[in-house]
Amino acid sequence: MASDEGPENERSKLEITSWISGFFLLTIVLPMLIIFVLLPSDQRADGLAILAVVPIIEYLAISFGIGLGVDPVAAFLLTVLPCIGICMLVFGLLSYFGEKSQRVTRFQGRVQKRMDKYPKLKRYGVASNAIFVIITGIYIGSGIAWLLGWSRSQSLLMMASGIVVITLLIGLGTMGIIELFFV
Repeated sequence: MASDEGPENERSKLEITSWISGFFLLTIVLPMLIIFVLLPSDQRADGLAILAVVPIIEYLAISFGIGLGVDPVAAFLLTVLPCIGICMLVFGLLSYFGEKSQRVTRFQGRVQKRMDKYPKLKRYGVASNAIFVIITGIYIGSGIAWLLGWSRSQSLLMMASGIVVITLLIGLGTMGIIELFFV
């Protein structure tokens, strides 16, 4: 029985697997280490609560965590890491479906062709992904980056920087520190 999988298909499967593995590492493994190593035992349930709300309210989970009384640094990490992990999962899943479906591949090609009409977006490209994630959230921001065919690693770096910035600003605002600059 001959296999129709060439080196390109094997490399693609490895790449998708690595993105999904990154999701599990950032969304489950590292947060559990933070919860059970860094947090005192009376805050562990609150740390798990932060993890439970991150997929729903994304980077606003830091306000939820600080409101529960979790250490702000731990709340920051428990918000940022899963958000980046979810971005990796979305990239992996979209890549998988993009390879398996001709319809999705054609749609992506049409979108990329239409985007050629917007030179500013093409010029700033991946760098604008940090702004997309801040404005649209992690799910749509990841989808936009994949749909436009931007480099996955560069897009993830830009999305991570956007997530860190907005989470930090929301956390500082929740603690009332930003208010000190405007009073």
